[in-house]
Amino acid sequence: MMKTNCAISELLNFTAMDINQWLSKFVIKTRRKDRKPYPPRTLYILCVGLLRCLRENGVNLNFDERDSRFYEFRRALSARMIELTAQGVGTTTKQAEPISKETEKHLWDKGLLGKTTAKSMTNTMFYYNSKLFGLRGVDEHKHLNTDQFDLGVDQRGKYINFNRRTSKTYKGKTIFP
Repeated sequence: MMKTNCAISELLNFTAMDINQWLSKFVIKTRRKDRKPYPPRTLYILCVGLLRCLRENGVNLNFDERDSRFYEFRRALSARMIELTAQGVGTTTKQAEPISKETEKHLWDKGLLGKTTAKSMTNTMFYYNSKLFGLRGVDEHKHLNTDQFDLGVDQRGKYINFNRRTSKTYKGKTIFP
């Protein structure tokens, strides 16, 4: 590291053509210490970090489509991100473990779920909205409206039909494998 706080101090002296060439190679070749490829989002963030380093040191560039000098770099980055995604790199999503019947019983026994206090009723509604309707965040719960629910009866008995609105994780369509 030099006085510039830029990991690649020579980068500050590169022409736009040099930056385009070397960043194109960088996104294709760079790897983690364990030699595995970086996830696509991390690769993108590394490039944004280099851009920030340049800007903080007086090199006023922009890698977006308005600057045609970085076309090859953008194309290489896009292709690499698509390739890594297709390989499944960085595509695993964190998923909460489901609550077991024993844990749910424990919540009821401790009075955290129930109908005796306002707090226990709120917890119970939040829990069952999450469990039965797949709501995840506080905002999804906050924006629930009665017009999203239909009560019905069929040959198997009474049911509740939940009409979900779009959210961060639900875009309005179901994809079947």
